[in-house]
Amino acid sequence: MPQPSRALRPLAGCVAAGAAAVELPSITPAAHKEDHGAEPAAREPEAVLHESPDQRAGKLPSLPGSCETGRTSVCRRSPEGPGRYPGPSSFRRAAWARSLPLRLALANFPAARARPQPSRGEGQKSADRGGYQQEASLHPRAQRRLVKFILEFCRLKRTQVILSTHSPYVLEELPPEARVLLVPTPDGPDVLYGISPEFALTRLDELVHPEAYIYVEDRTAEAWLREIIAQHPEGASLLARIRISPVGPANVVRMMGGLAQARKLPHKAIAVVDGDTDANLGCIKLPGEHAPEKVVFGGLKEKSWSRLHERFGIGAGDLHTYLDDALLNPDFHRWPALVGDRIVKSSVSVWETVATEWCRVCLSPTDRDRIVDSIRTLLGEGA
Repeated sequence: MPQPSRALRPLAGCVAAGAAAVELPSITPAAHKEDHGAEPAAREPEAVLHESPDQRAGKLPSLPGSCETGRTSVCRRSPEGPGRYPGPSSFRRAAWARSLPLRLALANFPAARARPQPSRGEGQKSADRGGYQQEASLHPRAQRRLVKFILEFCRLKRTQVILSTHSPYVLEELPPEARVLLVPTPDGPDVLYGISPEFALTRLDELVHPEAYIYVEDRTAEAWLREIIAQHPEGASLLARIRISPVGPANVVRMMGGLAQARKLPHKAIAVVDGDTDANLGCIKLPGEHAPEKVVFGGLKEKSWSRLHERFGIGAGDLHTYLDDALLNPDFHRWPALVGDRIVKSSVSVWETVATEWCRVCLSPTDRDRIVDSIRTLLGEGA
């Protein structure tokens, strides 16, 4: 391998520091045969002195715009000003770090570890670090690995990293407490914590332009609310004009309702909270006084499970046993999944089926009209 110039020595030193931990193979095998005693020529920019063996043998002409190193091509640059020492690209250095386990990456790329840290007391976090669209030019799989690397780095170093991203893959990999959305309003940005990736992406994607947004907690509430609206004679036309968007926990739903009530959002909106949540201004409640799963499964159980066996195509005896067994689990969020495991259907399919049957036999016209009238008022049609 050619003797690195002074421009490349800092990076080479970082890699050499972890040589005992891992050996990075050469991309060009012939590079090992190069002369290690070459000295930089006078009055030449140092970054252009790493010629390939073929160029040294005279087999290839030296192009005026670029030259070949043992690993990558670098452009000729003026020795004055920024860019005097280009060296390996930042993308390649990041790729080397991402390809290694965390322990080896920290050993071979200790730039962040070697930086002086501000003094801090016992139990106090270190200084924040930031990044802007760090997912640029990365494959979706590499984006997810990068987020896992950063999360592990924060855990080991007890530090905080603030990232700006437009990537759905980064958002999905982050835990709920790490997702923060800045919502622009006439009075300045509002900060929402714990938002769902779907809601964050709706603020970035302009392909859909509904007349109004209906904010709910999760996909469970979304499917149930859609079925409730569909039971109204005008339900089909209303569903074509709105977008039901899951945004996260109940506190986020209530906050979005408050922002909509105060006209701080750029579009018409209303929030729909679960029955076990108090509704504030800008919010309405789903039917019942409990979580959606408890209301739907409990209501159908009182109706002897109605005609669910016909919808699922399973004998009533087996299906009713599966449903009763699922209700014994204290985690009601898992009830659709537990039934799906027994009848070989997805939890989403199970929930949509039981929600549809509940709306057919249990939904009162009063609850249906209350929700639909609120949406019609939001759209400017009146009750």
